[in-house]
Amino acid sequence: MNSIFTNNQLYLDASAIKNVSIDDKLSKQLSTNVRKLAMTLQDWIELSTDWDIAVGRLRRADWLLRNDPAPLNANHQAIIELSEGVRTLEGLFKNMSSDIQQNCTNIIASGRKILELNTSELTNIVLRNMQEANPEQNGNILIVRQESIRVGVINWLKEIGISHWQVFTANQFIHSGVNCRRMLVVGLTQDYPISLFNSVYPEDGILTFSHSWIKEQNEIPGYFSDIAQIRIEKKILTDLVSVKQTADTEKAGNYLEPTAEIDGRRLAIAAKKALLNINDSSEGEELLKCRAYLLGSSEMVFLPISSGAIDAVDATAPVGERVQRIAISSITTDSILLLRVGSSEGEAISRMANDIGGSEAKRCRNIQAFWKSKLRDKISIIGGPKVIRDLKDLGIANPWIIDWSHPSTIRPNSIDNFKIILTYLNIEHEETIEAMNILRHLHQVAGMRFRAILKQKFETLDLDEISLNGYVLVELGNDSEVAKLGAFRCVSIGNEVFEVPESAVKQLQPGIKV
Repeated sequence: MNSIFTNNQLYLDASAIKNVSIDDKLSKQLSTNVRKLAMTLQDWIELSTDWDIAVGRLRRADWLLRNDPAPLNANHQAIIELSEGVRTLEGLFKNMSSDIQQNCTNIIASGRKILELNTSELTNIVLRNMQEANPEQNGNILIVRQESIRVGVINWLKEIGISHWQVFTANQFIHSGVNCRRMLVVGLTQDYPISLFNSVYPEDGILTFSHSWIKEQNEIPGYFSDIAQIRIEKKILTDLVSVKQTADTEKAGNYLEPTAEIDGRRLAIAAKKALLNINDSSEGEELLKCRAYLLGSSEMVFLPISSGAIDAVDATAPVGERVQRIAISSITTDSILLLRVGSSEGEAISRMANDIGGSEAKRCRNIQAFWKSKLRDKISIIGGPKVIRDLKDLGIANPWIIDWSHPSTIRPNSIDNFKIILTYLNIEHEETIEAMNILRHLHQVAGMRFRAILKQKFETLDLDEISLNGYVLVELGNDSEVAKLGAFRCVSIGNEVFEVPESAVKQLQPGIKV
């Protein structure tokens, strides 16, 4: 045990993360004023969409200027966003209050200056540190926040002839198994998973790059030994690099990445509009608490906040391991989600289950249709509210009668609730329950076959189209109603929680322009 503590101390002495904090007055002026404007307007209801677009573009520009080390040029996304954001803002603020006018004037002034200079101190500092590495040595790793940034940085390094550095996002590197001798990380450590820093011990250390007006944390928690579970803290040693001296720092939480904050208001509005249309046709269905996820196709999807899983593609995994079932709670921006296009996955699996079951499936479907028709008749004769009261009196806490009477469902999840319903409808239990269990089994088999088709299609698919367009569609078979499935890049995750009818969950909905 003493040797473990000795090794732990040696580890602590050698494992401190070095942080370069870039101090740039011009960038700070833009960043803090954009943040201030966004905070001022976030609770305003009657604002034109032009304000949302302007602030959204400026927030993206600010975030990219702090997180994308590729050189600024006319094609750099930060410059595009900044130029459009400044142009849109110029025509908006004249009739606003004096403090907002001053805020906007400062943003426009600093934005124009950045566009004029077209240089990035982040680029210069990252490049200088990369050039210090020995070109003959392997294991030089550069970590960036998003796949779109990674692609741009790789192209930049090719252009300037640097081939001894590999570029990854955090999750890509964690699962890559690549040897690491030296690691550079662009951005705040708290924006990355802790496992990035606790799963690797580069010989030449870890160096991170942040900006002085956003406070970097002092240490990263973790464990030295999985067996002994000795808790350690990786210290972060900050070195201030002044471009133009400034002061003061703000909480990192005030400068979230754009996908967590930008377009949040617009996404919430779009989600509410979608729910109005959904609720008109889904009255009486079971409601699930969901968040809205904006996709690269400019559509969105509602996914439950409780435990659940979804099919996804890991573009960095070896062929044969790409298609994975992941927890919905683990979805991040740049996750690639597999979703049905057109008919729902449930409808596709239902048709496949019928094909697998043949005549037996047909017999069970008739029994399914019979008990559901009896429930619908009961609702029609005595009214939904009376049926709900009756079922509650019989012991069902939440009688989702519209959901249970819908053809797409097999039976209530609770077998006890199902028995109560059958008794209420004067239907024999044994045969009906047996038939519904057979249908459930057929659906499980169909689901496994459905996922096997997914795996086959996406294991060998060229995923470059997702990087360019935000999504890709593939054909699953000859049946036009079951034919299309999409791989969609997650662009943004909404904060607001909505109650969504179960049939609308995991279904594509109109979103907002990405």
